[in-house]
Amino acid sequence: TGRDWDGYLSGLGSAHRYNLRRRQRNLEKRWEVRFECAGDEEQRSIALNELMALHQRRWRRRGEPGVFHDAAMRAFHDDFSRIALDRGWLRLFRLKLDGRTVAAIYGLLYHGVFYFYQSGFDAEFQRHSVGLVIMAQAIRRAVDEGARIYDFLCGDEAYKSLWAEHKRPLQRLVLYPPGQRGALYRQTMELRVSLKKMALRPAAADAD
Repeated sequence: TGRDWDGYLSGLGSAHRYNLRRRQRNLEKRWEVRFECAGDEEQRSIALNELMALHQRRWRRRGEPGVFHDAAMRAFHDDFSRIALDRGWLRLFRLKLDGRTVAAIYGLLYHGVFYFYQSGFDAEFQRHSVGLVIMAQAIRRAVDEGARIYDFLCGDEAYKSLWAEHKRPLQRLVLYPPGQRGALYRQTMELRVSLKKMALRPAAADAD
């Protein structure tokens, strides 16, 4: 609140600022760089499909299903993003290099708060930090539009700490039906969580 883009950047780490500016310059030296926001129905449809494709491609490489693997989920976001566009909430961004979409962000601007929902980027351009660059452009757009907060929502991914100045604790309340059926379902869900944590341990070790 009360700061422009340069004022916001000045509050971030110096190494992060330097890396961001260097990555942006490098992209501009090699390609024609365009940052676009979907403004009509045709752009919304194209941008959403490209975002979902980029997101799914990346998660499949990691052996995960991804958010948009289910046809019903894709249909929901197609309907919802159309409504959000009509009401002025939708912020669907694309970063293009020589006309090719290499990164995308799907969010909402509502009552002065930007809600970051999902993103996707082309793994072929990962070494050029296209995810970093499009995030910077999305935050800058939110600042220019007068947003008071850029909310990364749930999750403690490391990249969020590069941008965020504050953290809010979140709690999850899970309710189960009474009786044996509810107890069985609870045991099944707890076992699933335990197995997922075990499966993630080798990946975490490899990342170190």
